[in-house]
Amino acid sequence: MRDPAFAAGVSDVRNGVPFDYNHLNSWEYERGRLWAYLAPTTMPLKIKGKLNPKAVALCDLAFKRKYLI
Repeated sequence: MRDPAFAAGVSDVRNGVPFDYNHLNSWEYERGRLWAYLAPTTMPLKIKGKLNPKAVALCDLAFKRKYLI
């Protein structure tokens, strides 16, 4: 979740930007996009420059339930 590509994926989904093929080989970009579809739009990825603990918990749960791989 700390990878800039993850944050780019989240940002693209939340801003309605279609898949960016410049990130074609980036799993983190795609994971960020998928996480953004799972997370409430009101849940920030970061708070004051640090990962939001609730966002991390949601990501952990998504991995456990195999929504993300």
